[in-house]
Amino acid sequence: NIPDQLRAPAMAFLLWQASHAILIVLLSPAFNMYLVKHKFASYNAWYICIRAGNLAAAVLLSYVLGVPGDPSPLALYGFVWATLDNLILVAAVAIIMLKDRRLIVRRRYMNRDALRSIRGTFGWNTGVQVAMAAIEKAPPFILNLMIGTVIANAIWGIAYRLTSYVRMATIGVQFGADSVSAKLSSGTDAEAAARRVREF
Repeated sequence: NIPDQLRAPAMAFLLWQASHAILIVLLSPAFNMYLVKHKFASYNAWYICIRAGNLAAAVLLSYVLGVPGDPSPLALYGFVWATLDNLILVAAVAIIMLKDRRLIVRRRYMNRDALRSIRGTFGWNTGVQVAMAAIEKAPPFILNLMIGTVIANAIWGIAYRLTSYVRMATIGVQFGADSVSAKLSSGTDAEAAARRVREF
């Protein structure tokens, strides 16, 4: 049950975060080109900056602007957070496009076959994204029903944090393997590329 004084700010906060989610979907192909072009340091640096938007917005409102901590600034917090993240994401995409102008979207390169091929990934990719979102949302909900809020959230928080550390340690290898396999498979000898990936 959301208190009445929080309903309107919470809705505005949700809308601002939705705007950032939409922008991520639109710009992720260009942003992920950092991985394809083996610019892992740049990708990680930009990704950390985007993640830091949450903290930066809170510090800006609380300590710099002195915004009070009552529920009313929740909508403003959502606006500042989404704006910072959107600006960082747009800057990252603009920089990689300026360095490689082939990444700039042009209508003359669009065709029905390419669009049909991209549309074919929506089905399985949607399932993957829903499953990934459910991993974070479903377990605490089930634990709250079974055990109770305080103990369940503590257990889930500790377990999820440990899992996140493991994922952080291995995700670089995953990105590297994906990037190298894509680069190898785009060459003339696809079978040799596939053999190298399997050996790796």
